[in-house]
Amino acid sequence: MRVTKGWLSGCVAATLAAEICLIVAAMWENHRAQISVPASDYLIGLGLTAPLILFAIGMLTAIPAVIVIGLTERFRVRSLLFYVCSAGVTGGLSQILFERSFNRVWLFVLAGGAAGLSYWYVAGRHAGRGHPAGETG
Repeated sequence: MRVTKGWLSGCVAATLAAEICLIVAAMWENHRAQISVPASDYLIGLGLTAPLILFAIGMLTAIPAVIVIGLTERFRVRSLLFYVCSAGVTGGLSQILFERSFNRVWLFVLAGGAAGLSYWYVAGRHAGRGHPAGETG
């Protein structure tokens, strides 16, 4: 249950990080083009796109997350740096593989890093605590 909560919190954190970056980028572009857009429009956009992005992140990260979480639980990896980096790499690779470009890879790495931080806080810092002391599997 701890691992599932951690993964879900990571998906939510990645969604929020991606949404914030996209909203800031849209605001910046509108400012540069001298277009006045009410803040409510950005909030409506957030409400419409966040569930879709959350679903996509959940689907794209499920298999890599199972592999990484399984290994970290087995070997009791509790390093914050490991979780942030592995989730960032997963985010970056997913963007490269599915879009076949490096245009916005930084956004996916950032969102993945946020997911790794969230996962570590909820579950990763307790990795392997469910196993008895002498048991390896």
